[in-house]
Amino acid sequence: MNENKKEEDYMGMISWSKLSGGARPMFGTEIETANPIRLTISHAEEIRDLSRYWFHPRKKIVEIEMTPIQWAEFLTSGGTSGIPCTVKQVNGEYMSEPKPSDIAKVYDKEVEEHFDEFDNSLKKIDEIIKSAIDSNKPMGKKALEELRNIIDTARYKTVADVKFVKDSFKEDMEGMVTKAKAEFNAYVENRVHEIGIETIKKDSVKFLEEDEE
Repeated sequence: MNENKKEEDYMGMISWSKLSGGARPMFGTEIETANPIRLTISHAEEIRDLSRYWFHPRKKIVEIEMTPIQWAEFLTSGGTSGIPCTVKQVNGEYMSEPKPSDIAKVYDKEVEEHFDEFDNSLKKIDEIIKSAIDSNKPMGKKALEELRNIIDTARYKTVADVKFVKDSFKEDMEGMVTKAKAEFNAYVENRVHEIGIETIKKDSVKFLEEDEE
């Protein structure tokens, strides 16, 4: 064993990088991203050589990905319960892939459920009134109170629930627009960076060729 090499269970290395490629679904966001941030934590080794300490990553412990806006929120959200992230690997085991967002279907289902409640209330009202008509007798106080409670529930609870869903939908749509803008800005920034590197490489080669002449 190299006496200048040291490995302990508390030693770790952490790194992050910007990725590029096709848009992919991510956990905790309705917007797919083509420029996620990858964060990797690995075990590490320490080597003493040439009068310096050198640190190298060893076995990967965990690898996660975040959208640019999740990354920005993470860096500015200390002391909170955390920010959603997409876990890719844990101790060499790959995790399942997130599925594309179906937010529109979710809201459609929630609205349908509230309208079903409203429809059920109307059916109960219809049954009470029909029963009173068939009996050919005046409605008693108990029946009238039940009818009033059902009407109040239909008027206030169901309407309030639908309004809450509508407000939530509006808030989510505004958030999605903000996230979409952030993803677009990240894409532009990434492309500008890539084009800049390509340009520098071409100019460097051209400069060397001219220098040789």
